[in-house]
Amino acid sequence: MRTACFVICVVFASVLAQAQNPVPFVNQPLVPDATAPGGPSFTLTVNGTGFVPGATVNWNGVGLSTTFVNQGQLAATVPATDITTAETASITVANPAPGGGTSAAQFFSVTNQAAVVFTELDSGTGLIPGEGNGIVAGDFNGNGKLDLATPQGEAPSPGMCVLLGVGDGTFQAPKCSSALGASDQGFMLAADFNADGKLDIATASNASGHALVLLGKGDGTFQDAAQLSVPIIAFNGLAVGDFNHDGKLDLIVAQFDDLLPQESYSVFLGNGDGTFSAPVVTTTSNPDVGGPIVAGDFDRDGKLDLAGPDFILLGNGDGKFQTPQTFGNLSGYSILAADVDGDAKLDLIVAGQPPGDISILLGNGDGTFQSPINLPPEILEEVLAAGDLNADDRLDLATANSNAVFFYLLGNGDGTFQSSIGQSMNTGVSEAIQLGDFNGDGRMDVAVRSGTQPYDLGILLQGQFPAANVLPNSLTFSTQATGSTSPAQKVTVKNAGTSTMVVSGISLGGADAGDFAQINTCGSSLAVSVSCQISVTFTPTAGGERTASLSVADSAPGSPQTVALSGNAIVPDFSVTANSPTTQTVTSGQAANYTVTISPINGFNHSVSMSCSGAPAQSTCIVTPDSATLNGTDATAVHVAVVTTGTAMGLTQAASGPPKGGSLAVWAGLAAMMWTGLMVASVRRSRRPSYRYALAFLVLWSIGLTLPSCGGGSGGNVGTPFGTYTLTVTGTFTAGSNSLEHSTQLTLVVDK
Repeated sequence: MRTACFVICVVFASVLAQAQNPVPFVNQPLVPDATAPGGPSFTLTVNGTGFVPGATVNWNGVGLSTTFVNQGQLAATVPATDITTAETASITVANPAPGGGTSAAQFFSVTNQAAVVFTELDSGTGLIPGEGNGIVAGDFNGNGKLDLATPQGEAPSPGMCVLLGVGDGTFQAPKCSSALGASDQGFMLAADFNADGKLDIATASNASGHALVLLGKGDGTFQDAAQLSVPIIAFNGLAVGDFNHDGKLDLIVAQFDDLLPQESYSVFLGNGDGTFSAPVVTTTSNPDVGGPIVAGDFDRDGKLDLAGPDFILLGNGDGKFQTPQTFGNLSGYSILAADVDGDAKLDLIVAGQPPGDISILLGNGDGTFQSPINLPPEILEEVLAAGDLNADDRLDLATANSNAVFFYLLGNGDGTFQSSIGQSMNTGVSEAIQLGDFNGDGRMDVAVRSGTQPYDLGILLQGQFPAANVLPNSLTFSTQATGSTSPAQKVTVKNAGTSTMVVSGISLGGADAGDFAQINTCGSSLAVSVSCQISVTFTPTAGGERTASLSVADSAPGSPQTVALSGNAIVPDFSVTANSPTTQTVTSGQAANYTVTISPINGFNHSVSMSCSGAPAQSTCIVTPDSATLNGTDATAVHVAVVTTGTAMGLTQAASGPPKGGSLAVWAGLAAMMWTGLMVASVRRSRRPSYRYALAFLVLWSIGLTLPSCGGGSGGNVGTPFGTYTLTVTGTFTAGSNSLEHSTQLTLVVDK
């Protein structure tokens, strides 16, 4: 009985496992893949694999009325209200539970058909802080604007950089983390591995020998990488899909070993939470099996397969594959799967190694392919992307080569392509390419990543735009004294676009904007390929680090363009220093002489007023000259003399003048009484005054005036008093409300 129950349970569990709905897979292109804005409602056909009854086609995340045709096709009605304005819509397919999930997005363009013209924006020289040869586009912060993720391989540490899209074709400064820990990531995919609605990233590192999965936080940042060990550390490519139909995304890593004649691929079955089971590894001695890989249902049996440039592994639907089937002898760096001839059968597009062919392999719908059609080589194309560039409902190709030339090939819709059209780029050697509508106008734009210095990121927008190329993007001024003006530094603004650029304003802002000034030759507009210059000077008003920004407001994407300004400021000053000897000993009546040096600090070039204080009584301190003029570099000296007063002989009380106040009144009264007495005596004797008595009175009066100023014969020292004194010599500079004052001290000893 127990055995029967066990068997029933196993069978029931197996049935449940088989009943899980897969994560759907959507082929490129949609049918149609573009329409003009303002048109009527239409039927959108979505081809792929893993569709189930109840599957829904989503337009920008909103479900459309959907008809299930078969496991490889859905039809949805797009209402006229969804296409009123130009935009690029994100198209996904969602399968219901159990299992199920949402597919990766494909783009639908709502725009008018137009000729293809690309305008390269400022390449952002040095924008990415390190080498790397991968790039992937996706909305990593959930704001409806495409962002970019790319590896960095150098300082401050190897890792991943995310550039959040502004929505006008420009991007914020990269936010980098050291999560990857390797320097040569080249194969990158964006997918939601833990089904939380936030894009994650899978990549591989030859340096660490791991595949890596970074789970997105939904704000443009990622958790630390989960490392997936693989047996061979040289990677050829990555593929993602639900290979075992359990509603959880899986990851396949293709590898090769230069030392052994073998290739291999590792299948990591997903657990649905961002983790994976141990890999199932298939190794083959066939050296032709390997290279970049791509997933797709090439035999239309509802099971995802795996293809490379010259091989295919048909899927069993359980995460395992049949024996590799090889065809031709192609090799390549990039591979795409898409229906380029409109027959609802997946084809292969391979960007090859030298001589640089692009090869088209039309699919027969049974897992086999026709002989490759080689397009004319364009000098080592190694990167490849596909999309409808001119909105004519035909798939086009975009590529770039090692000579920094971007090419696009317009499709004829039958598997053939028109002659390539090339355009030189400012970006360096092209290592990766992505298509996406980076400015939201409904047309496919291009991002190109350079893997060599200076690690550019090139953005080519479809359409005619002005493009502001502002160089350099920062100015650092040498150390400058406050109040003085630096030599001018130049910023060049060039219209590198394809239409006239309106310049609406050039301004300074930031914490210390008042310390910087600018004059420019830009006028109100710049024609195509015309440059102007902005001259910036630095006049600091305070010491320390001073920062500001220069802003150029214009009609180009990314306006205002900004240039960071910084400079270090020092405050001019002076010092006052007493030269040796600073102590002088004299007796009263002698002079003490000193020398004081005034030195400029930080280029001080003004006059300093000199003064002396602290001299003892009965002495004088004189500074000669009474001001010191500095030239910013050379010191100057002044002479300080202290003249003392010696002791007087006889009357030793120091003269203080005639009596004052009450003393004067008393003495005047006594003098009047004396005068009256003398006159009376004179009259009594001779009846008339005598001039002799008048003369006597004058003598007595003079004695009276001088007696109060005499010492009464006490013998005290009336010169400079004995003792030790501290003299202060002060230098002062005043300019408006600013004042500087410094001093030094001298010692004077007055000895007996």
